[in-house]
Amino acid sequence: MQPNSIDRWCWRLLIVFSVALGGLAAWMPRTLQRTDRALQQQLLLLQGTRPAPTDLLIVKIDDASFDQAAFFSEDPQAPAWARDLEGFPWPRAIYAQIIDRLFAAGAQAIAIDLLFVTPSTFGPVDDAALAERLQRYGDRISLATEYREPDGSGGLSLGELTETLGSNLRVGYINTLPADDGQILDHPARYRETVVAPLGLPVLPSLPETLQKERSPARALRYYGPQGHLAQISAWQVLDDAEWRRVQGQVRDRLILIGPTAASLQDQHATPWGIQSGVEILATALANDRDRSGLRFWPQSAPMRALLTSLFLVAIVLVSRSGRSLRWQIAPAIAAAGLWMVVAWLSLLAGWVLPLLLPLVGSLAIGVSTGAAAYLREGLERRRLRQTFERYVAPAVVAEILQSPLEAQQLLRGQRRTVTILFCDLRGFTALTRDRASLGDEETLISQLNEYLTAMVTEITQVGGTIDKFIGDAVMAVFGSPLSQGEEADAAAAIAAALGMRQALQTLNQRWQAEGRPVLDNGIGLHCGPVLAGNIGSPQRLEFTVMGDTVNLASRLESMTKELKAPIVISEALQQVLGDRLQTRSLGRSAIRGYGEVALYAVEGWAIAVPENPRVS
Repeated sequence: MQPNSIDRWCWRLLIVFSVALGGLAAWMPRTLQRTDRALQQQLLLLQGTRPAPTDLLIVKIDDASFDQAAFFSEDPQAPAWARDLEGFPWPRAIYAQIIDRLFAAGAQAIAIDLLFVTPSTFGPVDDAALAERLQRYGDRISLATEYREPDGSGGLSLGELTETLGSNLRVGYINTLPADDGQILDHPARYRETVVAPLGLPVLPSLPETLQKERSPARALRYYGPQGHLAQISAWQVLDDAEWRRVQGQVRDRLILIGPTAASLQDQHATPWGIQSGVEILATALANDRDRSGLRFWPQSAPMRALLTSLFLVAIVLVSRSGRSLRWQIAPAIAAAGLWMVVAWLSLLAGWVLPLLLPLVGSLAIGVSTGAAAYLREGLERRRLRQTFERYVAPAVVAEILQSPLEAQQLLRGQRRTVTILFCDLRGFTALTRDRASLGDEETLISQLNEYLTAMVTEITQVGGTIDKFIGDAVMAVFGSPLSQGEEADAAAAIAAALGMRQALQTLNQRWQAEGRPVLDNGIGLHCGPVLAGNIGSPQRLEFTVMGDTVNLASRLESMTKELKAPIVISEALQQVLGDRLQTRSLGRSAIRGYGEVALYAVEGWAIAVPENPRVS
């Protein structure tokens, strides 16, 4: 598979994936909704506790009140209220006393989180005591009711308060909608919207809303902290004279909720902050309404959720696509996930809940997918580059090229570079070929030619040269492409290769002469200058090569070596690059068609020691 085809399919699939997740955001299964809410709650918990509201107070029916009753149970001098607190339910006259004291201390309004659905077990006088306070204080007192399923019928009905407490009472329901894991996350108002209204039941405000002038816009609760974080006093503290004098200052100008917190009364519920009593949950709803800190979900409509999620994920895909490397294709997805978390965090501070699960999962999935595709594409590209260059250069040079695959790809597409070109050709090899062919000794000749070319290639590649092509018995090599060590270093490497090739041929000739085979001679021409490097050819056969006048002039110099009686001929341009480092002999100026008069030099060796080329393999 070609790298480009991997890219095309990857980006198409990721666009489809982004749109599909957007559709899923609009109609999420309950399992995903539960996970999304859990992530949102964890983000809320990370923001820590919040200051408790100062205009709210819970009067709790707690274990401490029962303990006080037990403490006084054997005391004949015990106050009357202590005897009344020994069991539960308490006499309703107790609540009448508590109401009197709270209003006398300056309470604004009171809500009682208890269900009075039957007459008092302590008789009509007990009911009358509470009924009288309800009439006296009017709509400053709210009582609790609930929607319940009567006799297992499967339907719902609104519970009625006992008639013994009077009529025209201010009531509010206390039902809540637990999440799938049992946690109370939604505002009680959500129960009315999702359960009560669709069934056509009588619509009431929730108990916390009875203490407000308007219904809550919130859809989810934003807790202030764990159990006991909201301001609270025990019921016995209101009833005991000495204790009341100590705590009554906390009541002035506050809204009061009276309700059970003792574990034995079984009104405990799971919340993100752990177990809390029902009255604390209702108090949280009331406080959210008072300070407008309740949570609302955005976007609220399914089409908007789909659009928001799709646009967010598609944007990540488009930005990732512009990255040119593995790192820069993964980075946008990771950055987008982090940015979404920051935006979600800031939105929570403002009371808005953004979806978390699908945007985060989608962005991370895009990051993994683009990373995997980029990794696969780079692997294929590296393999292609290796296959392209390993035919021309030493393994060490190939490894160096692959460290910068983007630059190598740009070079394949075409790039102007300054290089040194080396041409080497055997002298008299055509005549030798005819002689050997007439003797039927072609195999020996081919073997000898391969030995020669192997030695020449070794000398070229071990100093970092690139074998551009073989033209019969001629060799063309490039120094400075695909990798360059700088113009002077490339030129020095080319001269080192030429001198090494002459020395290698001398060694071969000594052996061939001893074996009775013909000796060979060659000529080498070198020139440096600008060329155009790149992959040239048809799609079926591409070759990495260089083109330009520099190549042509180097070829002309090689063809003049025999005429000039110099095995290595270089141009004035190359001689000037190396200067005093090179020992040369001037060959004068020669007229070369298309180039005019060109000063030429014969190379005789190094004038000074030359450091080893760092690319030697």
